[in-house]
Parts: sequence; structure tokens; C-alpha cells
Amino acid sequence: MVCLFVVYMVGLVQHCQSTEQDLKSQSFSSLGHKMAKSALVLIADGSEEMEFVITVDVLRRANINVVAASVNSPGPHIACSRGINIVPDLTLDEAVKKGPYDIIILPGGLKGAETFAKDAHVGKLLQQFEKEGKKVAAICAAPTALKQHGVFKETKLTSYPSFKDEMSAGGYPYSDDNVVVSGNLITSKGPSTAFEFALQIVEELEGAEAASNVAKGLLLPR
Repeated sequence: MVCLFVVYMVGLVQHCQSTEQDLKSQSFSSLGHKMAKSALVLIADGSEEMEFVITVDVLRRANINVVAASVNSPGPHIACSRGINIVPDLTLDEAVKKGPYDIIILPGGLKGAETFAKDAHVGKLLQQFEKEGKKVAAICAAPTALKQHGVFKETKLTSYPSFKDEMSAGGYPYSDDNVVVSGNLITSKGPSTAFEFALQIVEELEGAEAASNVAKGLLLPR
């Protein structure tokens, strides 16, 4: 009788330990899922390096998984607008296979934005993100690519000031704010607003507290 009781108690303890371990695993799994936000950041020859690097840096500080993807680049590196060379993680075709992503981000720079506007694959992705209710972010000249590909029509946005008339004529209500959030669209003005832009993306993906923590580490007000 005593032996049976001991066997029963040992089995009960093992069951409880197993259940506890399962709960811990589920908890860690849930936490991991919560932190698994991902961003696809495009870059092309002529992209504005400050807007690209600041955005990627800030998002990675927030533990967002960032993939930098080259668009229509003939070589392994991208020649940015001020002559700085950047080596992206993957080509766009390669990066798409690594998806899905929670947001697609387009830095500015006139030549880079023109490449985004002309690229059919970029257009297809933007249309897909809009259709699926996913977030899209564009800064400086990059909002012109949104217009070219016919996405987020009649959505309030901002851009580099010299594109104000073009965007307004294209049916986009224009704002002079540094950063504009309209539903799933995040836009911003240019190099001087790149930190605000990136921190807003962090807030949209991970919440205000996460954005404030990153800003604090960068000695930026928020």
C-alpha cells in the first residue's frame, strides 16, 4: 500500500512538473511571438542614406527584425545619394521569400524614389500591403512612389516640401506636419525628421513605451 502511494505521488509530481514546464514554454512562445515584429526596408541607388540608416538603426534598437532589401541594383552594394555605399541584406526577391513582414518602409532620395516608383515588384508589394491592412511607411521623396502605384489614395500624408503640389494634385490631402499617421500609412518630410519617423514606426509596431525607451537611449526627447 505504501509503495503504491509513493508511486502515485512520484507520478503526480512529475505530472505537475511537466505541466509547469508546458506553461512556461507557452509563456515564452507567446512572448516570442509578441516580439517578432518585422520590417522590410527598401533601398536603391540614390536612396537617402540618413533616412535609410537612421530608420534601420532605430528599429533594430527596438528589437524589430529588419531586412534591408535592394531594388533593381546591378551590384552587391548601393550607392546612396551622398556617395556612401551600403550593402543591403538581400535583394528584394530574396527578401520577399523570407517574409511575411509587418511593415514595408521606403526611404527618400530622388533617384531611389524614382526607382521605387518604376519598379513593378515594389508596386505589387505596396498594393498587397494595403489590401491586407498592413503598414506602409515612406519619407521624403518616397511618397511619390505611392502615387505612382496607386495606393492609399485620398489618404492624408506629408513628404519633402517640394513634392507638396504633386501629391496634392494626385488626390492626397497634404499635411505640413513632420510625421503623419493616417491609418496604416506613416509618412515624413526628410532627413531632419528621420528620427521622428523611425520612432513613430516603433510606436506603431511596439507601442509608445518602446518608442520612448529607444528615444531615451538616443538622448532624444519624446
